[in-house]
Amino acid sequence: MVTDKEDVREWFQRGKNKKQDYLIVIDDDFIHESYPVFTLAEDFDDKYDKYGSLDMTTIVEVYNLHEHLEPQVSQYKCQNFPPASRFRPSKRVQNE
Repeated sequence: MVTDKEDVREWFQRGKNKKQDYLIVIDDDFIHESYPVFTLAEDFDDKYDKYGSLDMTTIVEVYNLHEHLEPQVSQYKCQNFPPASRFRPSKRVQNE
């Protein structure tokens, strides 16, 4: 499933309005829809772990709400993790 860029733009602004740090885009494989999860940086790993371990869901993108949206939304699959996250791809490679 491909998330619509207009949805991401709307969610991005909603997260900024809520004073959140990150937007995690989740695909629900059962109903074939995407939805946003907003989080502060200090809660990121807990939320990522929670939603990443649910049945029939896939985490597809991560947006930093403090950076410009357009360079992030233009990526194929944005993976803009917090620097301290244990899920950050470069950290996972180092820890394996």
